[in-house]
Amino acid sequence: MKLDAARDRKVTTEVLVRLKQVAIELNQVAVDYHQETGRRVNHPTSEISEREAAAKMGLTLAPNPSNNAGWDAKRKSNGDRVQIKGKGPGKWNGKLGGLNPPFDFDTVMLVLLNDAYDADEIWEAQKVTVLEFNEAELSNGLTVAKFKKVSDQVWPKKGDAEESDAEARSKV
Repeated sequence: MKLDAARDRKVTTEVLVRLKQVAIELNQVAVDYHQETGRRVNHPTSEISEREAAAKMGLTLAPNPSNNAGWDAKRKSNGDRVQIKGKGPGKWNGKLGGLNPPFDFDTVMLVLLNDAYDADEIWEAQKVTVLEFNEAELSNGLTVAKFKKVSDQVWPKKGDAEESDAEARSKV
């Protein structure tokens, strides 16, 4: 297949112009969001991960996580303080963001996002289990693989995915 350099440059230019427009709109959305909610907008993956975890796991997001010394949400059922970490599509082999003292949380959730930026899996570990890692590993970020070894998959629950797969196959 022969590439059309002129067409490719035009597409790239159009995409870059659109990206700049989206960035300008995103800035205004961030300002509006902060004024309406009191929450600052994090990195988009973090923000999406926090919202996905809250919706799927019965959490209430903290009004301003940067003031909460290490927790992003509270569990509605028991008030547990939850630190939420997220990994975007194609980054599941990477590291989580660092966990730093004072470790003022009860559990840590890891939200793995799919290509549509929806939660594909949510994993949860208790604070006591996470703190078994040394401080350097915690501050530099645990790998996703290490975190999964010490945590439980809490969404979808084991069996839920298999059940929905079976339902989908039975409808075909």
